[in-house]
Amino acid sequence: MNYKVKHFIESITGIPDKVKCFYQRGKRGWSDEDWWNLDSYLCTLLPQMLRRLKEKAHGHPCHEEITSFEHWQEILEQMAQGFEAGNRIISDEYYKLTPEYHKRLEEASMDLDRLPHATPEELAIMREAEQKDEALFHEAIRLLDKYYFGLWD
Repeated sequence: MNYKVKHFIESITGIPDKVKCFYQRGKRGWSDEDWWNLDSYLCTLLPQMLRRLKEKAHGHPCHEEITSFEHWQEILEQMAQGFEAGNRIISDEYYKLTPEYHKRLEEASMDLDRLPHATPEELAIMREAEQKDEALFHEAIRLLDKYYFGLWD
């Protein structure tokens, strides 16, 4: 079966689950789908919430290292970018950075028996991007730990 047709059918059959998740989020604030993929859920949710705090905040925490409101906004943005990096790590789509390898993957039509191997150069590009994202993510975690009790307005 064509991948696009299969994906379309799966998206239609998934509607009842989406409704269930919507209801669960309304009732208890999170859904079963959220805790199944808690890492992805938090890495998707936190950047949005941190940027909202950055845009709407009226002040900043009284912390000796935060020198101004603008500095606090920079810290919030750094955390948001770090969690976006975490989401890239989770989704593992670094192959898109190497157009030739990406093309070969698409041509294989996700047939596991036909998946191509990346060249050493392509692997190096993907690994370098992943390492940068890992550093951004770990810095975001460090900042979250440091300023956790300052995430208020």
